[in-house]
Amino acid sequence: AIVAGLMSMFIIGRHTRAEEESGRDELVRAAAVGRHAPIMGAVIVAVFANVLMGALVSGSLLAYGLDAEGCLSIGVALILTGLTFTGVALVPAQLTDGRRGLYGITGAALAVSYALRAVGDVAENGLSWLSPIGWGQAMHPFSGERWWPVVLPLVATAVLLLAALALFARRDVGAGLWPSRPGPPRAGQGLVSPLGLAWRMQRGSIIGWTVGILLLGVSYGSIGDDVEDLMGSSDLTEQMLQPGSNITDSFYAFAVVIIAVIAAGFTISSALRPLGEEDAGRVETPLATAQPRRDWLLGHVAMTVLGSVSTLLVGALGLGLGFAMVTGDTDAITRYLTPMLSYVAPVLLLGALARLL
Repeated sequence: AIVAGLMSMFIIGRHTRAEEESGRDELVRAAAVGRHAPIMGAVIVAVFANVLMGALVSGSLLAYGLDAEGCLSIGVALILTGLTFTGVALVPAQLTDGRRGLYGITGAALAVSYALRAVGDVAENGLSWLSPIGWGQAMHPFSGERWWPVVLPLVATAVLLLAALALFARRDVGAGLWPSRPGPPRAGQGLVSPLGLAWRMQRGSIIGWTVGILLLGVSYGSIGDDVEDLMGSSDLTEQMLQPGSNITDSFYAFAVVIIAVIAAGFTISSALRPLGEEDAGRVETPLATAQPRRDWLLGHVAMTVLGSVSTLLVGALGLGLGFAMVTGDTDAITRYLTPMLSYVAPVLLLGALARLL
């Protein structure tokens, strides 16, 4: 569900704010198209991507021979979650004047949604009903499916889309309703070096991803040693994890892989950041000084390495902390660091490939 939300967020950002930032949106609007055509085009792409994703998920589960209604239910739940966050992303796309603000607000909404669902499920206090992710879970895939919760994300998506269109009518193309804050008149000492400049540009992303991965690790770890009770000990469970081994250990080995895959998302986005600066025309200014091209790029390389290592280690730390809080096994805090370290090189390799391309 989180991946569906992130996918929708990036699609909306790519086809709304990115087009306005590049100037292509004005060229399109100079033709005989409706004022809302670019926004609706982005929505149609997001809908298509979410439907395709839901169909693939349902199809992959059907291939395991699972219950058809449950497979359909979980696919529909993921589609509707993605559509809800399509609407969520459209609103800050009108408020901010760039993709970073859009991604920051939508990412925060995703994190709050996940937290509400987690707290609501554990405490059974109804907070899950405030979360779009909780709405998908409320359909109870594979556990007595019910279909009425589909109304909630459909209504929320419609309301958010109408709100975004109303906000769009009040702003100028290329600008946001929230005015940009001017920078300080003079740069601080930390910005005079390529490393300091790269840190200033990527620190928000590093901090955000690190906190997000920490919470993800804690959420996995908080399952504790109840894995077998939650997942069962059937032959299918054993095949999906690691045949012939302890189910709890296999689950946490699997969790380490998932955390590493998600952390690679930061690595690739960080590796692409210099290209974004180049496309925006901001690179010529620092390179017009005596700063070597190599040093400028190495500053961003250092941030990619720093952020990648920190997200992986913090993910392992969260995994151990969550497990220790539930079971009292404090050795878990360090036990997951070693297997996570084995993924540092593969994740950095993905970043290097992205930078080379």
